[in-house]
Amino acid sequence: MVLPQPDQALAMVARDVRALLERLDPQARERFAGIGLALPYNLGAWLRRLDLPAEIFRRWDDFDFAAQLEEATGLPVFSENDGNAAAIAELFYGLGRRVDDFLYLFIGPAIGGGIVVKGDCLRGSTGNAGDVAVIAVAPGRLGSSPKSEDGRELLITRASLNALGRHLQARGIPVASPADMQAAFAAGHPAVQEWIEDAVEALAPAIWSAIALLDVPLIVVDADIDGGLVDALIRRLAVALDEHAPEARRSPRILHGTLGRDAGAIGAATLPMFFNFSPRASILTRDGGDSEFETGPARFAGLT
Repeated sequence: MVLPQPDQALAMVARDVRALLERLDPQARERFAGIGLALPYNLGAWLRRLDLPAEIFRRWDDFDFAAQLEEATGLPVFSENDGNAAAIAELFYGLGRRVDDFLYLFIGPAIGGGIVVKGDCLRGSTGNAGDVAVIAVAPGRLGSSPKSEDGRELLITRASLNALGRHLQARGIPVASPADMQAAFAAGHPAVQEWIEDAVEALAPAIWSAIALLDVPLIVVDADIDGGLVDALIRRLAVALDEHAPEARRSPRILHGTLGRDAGAIGAATLPMFFNFSPRASILTRDGGDSEFETGPARFAGLT
Protein backbone atom coordinates (compact mmCIF):
# COMPACT_ATOMS: atom_id res chain seq x y z
CA MET A 1 0.00 0.00 0.00
CA VAL A 2 2.14 2.88 -1.29
CA LEU A 3 0.76 6.31 -2.11
CA PRO A 4 2.38 9.15 -4.03
CA GLN A 5 2.70 12.55 -2.43
CA PRO A 6 -0.64 14.42 -2.39
CA ASP A 7 0.46 17.04 -4.92
CA GLN A 8 1.67 14.30 -7.29
CA ALA A 9 -1.65 12.46 -7.01
CA LEU A 10 -3.53 15.72 -7.59
CA ALA A 11 -1.60 16.40 -10.79
CA MET A 12 -2.34 12.89 -12.11
CA VAL A 13 -6.06 13.03 -11.32
CA ALA A 14 -6.49 16.55 -12.70
CA ARG A 15 -4.74 15.50 -15.92
CA ASP A 16 -7.04 12.50 -16.31
CA VAL A 17 -10.14 14.64 -15.71
CA ARG A 18 -9.06 17.14 -18.36
CA ALA A 19 -8.40 14.31 -20.83
CA LEU A 20 -11.86 12.91 -20.18
CA LEU A 21 -13.55 16.27 -20.68
CA GLU A 22 -11.75 16.74 -24.00
CA ARG A 23 -13.42 13.57 -25.27
CA LEU A 24 -16.92 14.87 -24.51
CA ASP A 25 -18.97 16.96 -26.88
CA PRO A 26 -20.46 20.24 -25.53
CA GLN A 27 -23.86 18.64 -24.83
CA ALA A 28 -22.27 15.85 -22.81
CA ARG A 29 -20.19 18.35 -20.85
CA GLU A 30 -23.36 20.16 -19.83
CA ARG A 31 -24.60 16.93 -18.25
CA PHE A 32 -21.37 16.39 -16.32
CA ALA A 33 -22.53 16.44 -12.69
CA GLY A 34 -19.13 16.57 -11.04
CA ILE A 35 -16.30 14.41 -9.73
CA GLY A 36 -16.72 11.70 -7.12
CA LEU A 37 -13.75 11.24 -4.81
CA ALA A 38 -13.30 8.32 -2.40
CA LEU A 39 -10.33 8.13 -0.08
CA PRO A 40 -9.69 6.95 3.49
CA TYR A 41 -10.11 9.57 6.19
CA ASN A 42 -7.31 10.00 8.75
CA LEU A 43 -4.66 8.30 6.64
CA GLY A 44 -1.99 9.14 9.19
CA ALA A 45 -3.81 7.56 12.13
CA TRP A 46 -2.80 3.90 11.90
CA LEU A 47 0.79 4.02 10.74
CA ARG A 48 2.20 1.83 13.52
CA ARG A 49 -0.56 -0.76 13.18
CA LEU A 50 -0.18 -0.99 9.40
CA ASP A 51 3.59 -0.52 9.13
CA LEU A 52 3.20 2.45 6.80
CA PRO A 53 5.71 5.24 6.08
CA ALA A 54 4.78 8.30 8.15
CA GLU A 55 6.56 10.77 5.86
CA ILE A 56 4.00 10.15 3.08
CA PHE A 57 0.78 9.25 4.84
CA ARG A 58 0.70 12.04 7.41
CA ARG A 59 0.93 14.62 4.61
CA TRP A 60 -2.43 13.39 3.33
CA ASP A 61 -4.11 14.35 6.60
CA ASP A 62 -3.08 17.98 6.10
CA PHE A 63 -4.00 18.13 2.41
CA ASP A 64 -7.59 18.96 1.40
CA PHE A 65 -7.58 16.87 -1.75
CA ALA A 66 -11.23 17.56 -2.63
CA ALA A 67 -10.81 21.34 -2.43
CA GLN A 68 -7.57 21.25 -4.39
CA LEU A 69 -9.10 19.04 -7.09
CA GLU A 70 -12.09 21.35 -7.38
CA GLU A 71 -9.78 24.32 -7.83
CA ALA A 72 -7.62 22.50 -10.39
CA THR A 73 -10.55 21.36 -12.55
CA GLY A 74 -13.23 23.98 -11.97
CA LEU A 75 -15.75 21.18 -11.31
CA PRO A 76 -17.70 20.33 -8.15
CA VAL A 77 -16.10 17.50 -6.18
CA PHE A 78 -18.17 15.16 -4.03
CA SER A 79 -15.96 13.49 -1.43
CA GLU A 80 -16.58 10.43 0.74
CA ASN A 81 -14.48 7.98 2.70
CA ASP A 82 -13.71 4.79 0.82
CA GLY A 83 -15.79 2.50 3.07
CA ASN A 84 -18.94 4.55 2.60
CA ALA A 85 -18.25 4.87 -1.12
CA ALA A 86 -18.06 1.10 -1.50
CA ALA A 87 -21.27 0.71 0.52
CA ILE A 88 -22.99 3.26 -1.73
CA ALA A 89 -21.94 1.23 -4.77
CA GLU A 90 -23.44 -1.91 -3.22
CA LEU A 91 -26.60 0.06 -2.39
CA PHE A 92 -27.07 1.38 -5.92
CA TYR A 93 -25.87 -1.52 -8.05
CA GLY A 94 -25.70 -4.62 -5.90
CA LEU A 95 -27.68 -6.14 -3.06
CA GLY A 96 -29.16 -2.73 -2.24
CA ARG A 97 -31.60 -3.26 -5.08
CA ARG A 98 -33.18 -6.06 -3.03
CA VAL A 99 -32.59 -5.11 0.59
CA ASP A 100 -32.92 -1.83 2.47
CA ASP A 101 -30.86 -2.55 5.59
CA PHE A 102 -27.36 -4.03 5.88
CA LEU A 103 -23.92 -3.58 7.38
CA TYR A 104 -21.25 -3.49 4.68
CA LEU A 105 -17.66 -4.60 5.32
CA PHE A 106 -14.82 -4.19 2.84
CA ILE A 107 -11.53 -5.93 3.55
CA GLY A 108 -8.66 -4.18 1.84
CA PRO A 109 -5.23 -3.14 3.12
CA ALA A 110 -7.31 -1.87 6.05
CA ILE A 111 -10.96 -2.73 6.76
CA GLY A 112 -13.72 -0.26 5.94
CA GLY A 113 -17.44 -0.30 6.32
CA GLY A 114 -20.74 1.39 5.69
CA ILE A 115 -24.23 1.29 7.16
CA VAL A 116 -27.34 1.16 4.99
CA VAL A 117 -30.67 1.75 6.74
CA LYS A 118 -34.01 2.24 4.98
CA GLY A 119 -32.28 2.41 1.63
CA ASP A 120 -29.90 5.20 2.58
CA CYS A 121 -26.22 5.19 3.54
CA LEU A 122 -25.72 6.67 7.00
CA ARG A 123 -22.76 9.03 7.13
CA GLY A 124 -22.78 10.29 10.71
CA SER A 125 -21.80 13.77 11.87
CA THR A 126 -18.26 13.54 10.45
CA GLY A 127 -18.79 11.00 7.67
CA ASN A 128 -17.28 8.19 9.73
CA ALA A 129 -20.37 6.11 10.45
CA GLY A 130 -19.50 2.47 9.78
CA ASP A 131 -15.80 2.98 10.51
CA VAL A 132 -15.40 -0.56 11.80
CA ALA A 133 -11.60 -0.35 11.65
CA VAL A 134 -11.47 1.37 15.05
CA ILE A 135 -13.65 -1.14 16.92
CA ALA A 136 -11.69 -2.36 19.94
CA VAL A 137 -10.84 -6.07 19.93
CA ALA A 138 -8.52 -8.40 21.81
CA PRO A 139 -4.93 -8.76 20.56
CA GLY A 140 -4.39 -11.33 17.84
CA ARG A 141 -3.22 -14.85 18.60
CA LEU A 142 -0.92 -15.17 15.59
CA GLY A 143 2.80 -15.09 16.08
CA SER A 144 2.88 -12.27 13.52
CA SER A 145 0.36 -10.11 15.41
CA PRO A 146 1.64 -6.79 16.78
CA LYS A 147 2.37 -6.80 20.48
CA SER A 148 -0.29 -4.85 22.34
CA GLU A 149 0.84 -2.33 24.92
CA ASP A 150 -2.40 -2.34 26.92
CA GLY A 151 -4.09 -5.65 26.15
CA ARG A 152 -6.30 -4.12 23.48
CA GLU A 153 -6.14 -3.79 19.71
CA LEU A 154 -8.25 -2.46 16.85
CA LEU A 155 -10.09 -4.53 14.28
CA ILE A 156 -7.86 -3.11 11.55
CA THR A 157 -4.84 -4.98 12.93
CA ARG A 158 -6.52 -8.39 12.59
CA ALA A 159 -9.22 -8.35 9.88
CA SER A 160 -7.32 -6.68 7.05
CA LEU A 161 -5.18 -7.69 4.10
CA ASN A 162 -2.29 -5.93 5.78
CA ALA A 163 -2.61 -8.47 8.61
CA LEU A 164 -2.79 -11.32 6.10
CA GLY A 165 0.28 -10.10 4.25
CA ARG A 166 2.20 -9.66 7.49
CA HIS A 167 1.37 -13.21 8.54
CA LEU A 168 2.29 -14.71 5.17
CA GLN A 169 5.65 -12.96 5.26
CA ALA A 170 6.23 -14.18 8.80
CA ARG A 171 5.66 -17.71 7.49
CA GLY A 172 8.24 -17.21 4.75
CA ILE A 173 5.93 -16.36 1.83
CA PRO A 174 6.94 -13.22 -0.11
CA VAL A 175 4.03 -10.84 -0.58
CA ALA A 176 4.31 -7.94 -3.02
CA SER A 177 0.66 -7.55 -4.04
CA PRO A 178 -2.87 -8.76 -3.29
CA ALA A 179 -2.39 -11.27 -6.12
CA ASP A 180 0.31 -12.97 -4.03
CA MET A 181 -2.15 -13.38 -1.15
CA GLN A 182 -4.76 -14.83 -3.49
CA ALA A 183 -2.18 -17.22 -4.88
CA ALA A 184 -1.27 -18.37 -1.36
CA PHE A 185 -4.93 -19.16 -0.71
CA ALA A 186 -5.25 -21.02 -4.02
CA ALA A 187 -2.17 -23.05 -3.12
CA GLY A 188 -3.77 -24.05 0.16
CA HIS A 189 -1.07 -22.56 2.35
CA PRO A 190 -2.08 -23.05 6.01
CA ALA A 191 -1.02 -19.50 6.90
CA VAL A 192 -4.09 -18.15 5.08
CA GLN A 193 -6.43 -20.35 7.11
CA GLU A 194 -4.63 -19.26 10.27
CA TRP A 195 -5.31 -15.63 9.37
CA ILE A 196 -8.96 -16.40 8.58
CA GLU A 197 -9.41 -17.94 12.04
CA ASP A 198 -7.76 -14.97 13.73
CA ALA A 199 -9.74 -12.42 11.68
CA VAL A 200 -13.03 -14.17 12.36
CA GLU A 201 -12.28 -14.34 16.08
CA ALA A 202 -12.12 -10.54 16.04
CA LEU A 203 -14.94 -9.97 13.54
CA ALA A 204 -17.65 -12.05 15.21
CA PRO A 205 -17.97 -10.07 18.48
CA ALA A 206 -17.48 -6.79 16.61
CA ILE A 207 -20.37 -7.64 14.29
CA TRP A 208 -22.59 -8.67 17.18
CA SER A 209 -21.87 -5.31 18.83
CA ALA A 210 -22.91 -3.58 15.62
CA ILE A 211 -26.05 -5.70 15.32
CA ALA A 212 -27.04 -4.81 18.88
CA LEU A 213 -27.13 -1.15 17.82
CA LEU A 214 -28.30 -1.37 14.20
CA ASP A 215 -30.59 -4.43 14.17
CA VAL A 216 -29.95 -5.11 10.47
CA PRO A 217 -30.68 -8.56 8.99
CA LEU A 218 -27.72 -8.76 6.60
CA ILE A 219 -23.93 -8.44 6.60
CA VAL A 220 -22.31 -7.87 3.20
CA VAL A 221 -18.62 -8.74 2.95
CA ASP A 222 -16.36 -7.86 0.03
CA ALA A 223 -12.62 -7.51 -0.47
CA ASP A 224 -9.76 -6.38 -2.67
CA ILE A 225 -9.02 -10.03 -3.50
CA ASP A 226 -11.15 -13.08 -4.13
CA GLY A 227 -10.39 -16.43 -5.74
CA GLY A 228 -12.62 -18.06 -3.13
CA LEU A 229 -10.99 -16.38 -0.13
CA VAL A 230 -13.99 -14.16 0.66
CA ASP A 231 -16.39 -17.11 0.55
CA ALA A 232 -14.10 -19.11 2.84
CA LEU A 233 -14.05 -16.21 5.29
CA ILE A 234 -17.85 -15.87 5.11
CA ARG A 235 -18.40 -19.58 5.80
CA ARG A 236 -16.22 -19.48 8.90
CA LEU A 237 -17.73 -16.18 10.01
CA ALA A 238 -21.27 -17.57 9.77
CA VAL A 239 -20.33 -20.40 12.13
CA ALA A 240 -18.64 -17.99 14.55
CA LEU A 241 -21.65 -15.66 14.62
CA ASP A 242 -23.87 -18.58 15.57
CA GLU A 243 -21.40 -19.58 18.28
CA HIS A 244 -21.35 -16.03 19.69
CA ALA A 245 -25.09 -15.38 19.32
CA PRO A 246 -26.64 -13.80 22.42
CA GLU A 247 -29.56 -15.66 23.96
CA ALA A 248 -32.75 -15.46 21.90
CA ARG A 249 -31.02 -13.64 19.03
CA ARG A 250 -30.79 -14.89 15.47
CA SER A 251 -27.58 -14.41 13.52
CA PRO A 252 -27.73 -12.06 10.54
CA ARG A 253 -27.33 -13.51 7.10
CA ILE A 254 -23.91 -12.98 5.47
CA LEU A 255 -23.54 -12.51 1.71
CA HIS A 256 -20.63 -11.86 -0.61
CA GLY A 257 -20.68 -8.37 -2.10
CA THR A 258 -21.21 -8.01 -5.82
CA LEU A 259 -18.55 -5.51 -6.94
CA GLY A 260 -15.26 -6.75 -5.48
CA ARG A 261 -12.18 -4.58 -5.70
CA ASP A 262 -14.01 -2.06 -7.92
CA ALA A 263 -16.60 -1.21 -5.25
CA GLY A 264 -14.86 1.93 -4.01
CA ALA A 265 -14.23 3.30 -7.51
CA ILE A 266 -17.80 2.62 -8.63
CA GLY A 267 -19.10 4.21 -5.45
CA ALA A 268 -16.93 7.27 -6.05
CA ALA A 269 -18.31 7.64 -9.57
CA THR A 270 -21.80 7.46 -8.09
CA LEU A 271 -21.28 10.17 -5.48
CA PRO A 272 -22.50 13.15 -7.56
CA MET A 273 -25.76 11.28 -8.18
CA PHE A 274 -25.97 10.05 -4.60
CA PHE A 275 -25.59 13.47 -3.03
CA ASN A 276 -27.97 15.12 -5.52
CA PHE A 277 -30.58 12.36 -5.64
CA SER A 278 -30.49 10.47 -2.36
CA PRO A 279 -33.35 8.28 -1.12
CA ARG A 280 -34.53 11.27 0.88
CA ALA A 281 -35.22 12.94 -2.46
CA SER A 282 -37.62 10.09 -3.35
CA ILE A 283 -35.36 8.32 -5.81
CA LEU A 284 -36.53 5.07 -4.22
CA THR A 285 -39.89 3.41 -4.40
CA ARG A 286 -40.81 0.44 -2.24
CA ASP A 287 -43.43 -2.00 -3.38
CA GLY A 288 -44.01 -5.15 -1.45
CA GLY A 289 -42.07 -7.38 0.91
CA ASP A 290 -39.03 -9.58 0.62
CA SER A 291 -39.24 -12.53 2.96
CA GLU A 292 -35.69 -13.63 2.07
CA PHE A 293 -34.23 -10.68 3.98
CA GLU A 294 -37.25 -9.80 6.18
CA THR A 295 -37.18 -6.21 4.99
CA GLY A 296 -38.78 -4.20 2.21
CA PRO A 297 -36.97 -4.12 -1.14
CA ALA A 298 -35.41 -0.96 -2.51
CA ARG A 299 -36.17 -0.31 -6.18
CA PHE A 300 -34.31 2.42 -7.98
CA ALA A 301 -36.20 4.43 -10.54
CA GLY A 302 -35.04 6.98 -13.05
CA LEU A 303 -31.31 6.28 -12.84
CA THR A 304 -30.11 7.25 -16.27
